[in-house]
Amino acid sequence: MSEEEKGGEGLEPVIRDSSGQPLSVGPGASPPPSPAEVEAAVDPGANAIHESPEEGGEILAPGLYVYLGTTQMGKTYKALADAWATQAATRQPILIIDSQGARNFKEFPHTKTVEEVVEKVWAENPSDPPVVVWTPGDDEEGFDSLMDAAREAGHLLLLVDEVSFWASNPKLRTLFRVWAHAEVTLLVTAQNVGTDLAQPLLACNPRLFLFRVTGPRTVDWALRYLDIPPTLARGLPPRHYLDRRF
Repeated sequence: MSEEEKGGEGLEPVIRDSSGQPLSVGPGASPPPSPAEVEAAVDPGANAIHESPEEGGEILAPGLYVYLGTTQMGKTYKALADAWATQAATRQPILIIDSQGARNFKEFPHTKTVEEVVEKVWAENPSDPPVVVWTPGDDEEGFDSLMDAAREAGHLLLLVDEVSFWASNPKLRTLFRVWAHAEVTLLVTAQNVGTDLAQPLLACNPRLFLFRVTGPRTVDWALRYLDIPPTLARGLPPRHYLDRRF
C-alpha cells in the first residue's frame, strides 16, 4: 500500500473503487475517512465499492432486493436497469408501483385501473412481456388487490419505488415472506431504515444495494448491523454502492 493510501503525514486518505480507481467521497463526507476505513472500503470483500454502469443492469436471481439511499444517488436507476436486464433473460413482465410519480418512469405509459394492470401484466403475449406502471395514490384497496394478484399468479418482477408508502402494508409484508413460493422477484427502493424500510422487511434476508445515506438512524444502523463506517456510508458518490446481504 502506498503512503498516500496509508494516509501518511500531510496526505489525505484515498477511497478507491473495486477496480482500484480513486473516488471522491463527495460533499457532506466530513471528516475524511480514516486509514482503517479506507482499507475496509477497498477490501474486495464486504465493503468493496461498486459503480452502476451507464447502460445495462444485473440479471437478478429470484429473490428480494433493496435499493437504499438518499435522493439523486442512482438507486432507482439501478433498480430499473436490473429489472430490464432480468426481464430480457427470463421473459417475465415488470410491474412498477410508482408511488410518487418518479421521473425515472415518465417515459412509460401509466395504467389507470387495477383491472387494466392485471390484464396487461398477466394476460398479454408472454413472448413480449410488458413493463406496466401504476401510481396508486391513496388507493390502498387497489394496492392490496395487486399484491394478492401477484401472490396468486406469480411469474413477475415487481418494483416498488419509495416503499415507505407501503412498508407497513400487510399484503406486501406477506409477499416479502412468500416470494419464492409465489415466483415473484421483488425490488424495492427506500431512503431510510425505520420509517421507510421496516424491520419485518429486513428480516426476510434481502440483498441490499446501499447507496449514499445521510439520515443519522440509517447511518447508525449501517455501522451497527453491517459494519459500514459512517463516513463511507455518507460519502459514497452518485451511482456508487455497497452490495451486502442483510
